[in-house]
Amino acid sequence: MPEYIQEYFLQAAAQVNLPVEARADGLWRLHSVPAKFRATRLQAVRRYGTPRDRYLKLTFYKKHLKVPAKVW
Repeated sequence: MPEYIQEYFLQAAAQVNLPVEARADGLWRLHSVPAKFRATRLQAVRRYGTPRDRYLKLTFYKKHLKVPAKVW
């Protein structure tokens, strides 16, 4: 499942000219998240919160996480 989400994200990023860089360790990097994706007028921002201005480590796989997942 993560590979589908990753591919969808990368295709969407390409369509909006969001530069996503593959890292040597298998993770991804976003040097800059444009202000238009952080605007408070966006429904997703109001619902989920403002994104950071950059993401130096980005993954779609739980196995890459350093923090253990919460057990419900």
